[in-house]
Amino acid sequence: MREITQPAFPPLPYSLHDMHITSMEIDGNTLTLIFDYGYCETKPPYRQVQGNIRIEGLDLDFCSVYLLEYTDVPCGNHGTFRGQKLSLHDFIRSSDRISVDIMDETYGYHMMKLNGFVSFGTDMLEGIFEISYTGAVTYLIQD
Repeated sequence: MREITQPAFPPLPYSLHDMHITSMEIDGNTLTLIFDYGYCETKPPYRQVQGNIRIEGLDLDFCSVYLLEYTDVPCGNHGTFRGQKLSLHDFIRSSDRISVDIMDETYGYHMMKLNGFVSFGTDMLEGIFEISYTGAVTYLIQD
């Protein structure tokens, strides 16, 4: 019997958990995520650094945003919800001011998935961002 082992995913240099996105910009097939307070290193001493992220090689046909509005429980809990699925491009274009608090991030084959809470004024929705890409993910650190 032949065995094929998939190597472990390489450790990421930064975590986006509990970080706040204030803007998203698309230029061609490049997405830039603008952060309010940057993100945290994943190795001791776990410093928080100021910076943004550039994702190249977007496949906009497969970049989506799911917005979930809970109907019988507070946002983010188990329960009934209604929602909509938007293209990432339409979400960015329709939002005057983007406010996303990231709770979780997942990476797979050419895919970044960010889960968190999206604020629209006083309304809070749960958001799932699926970002499909084939290029580099670059952390733009401000010194």
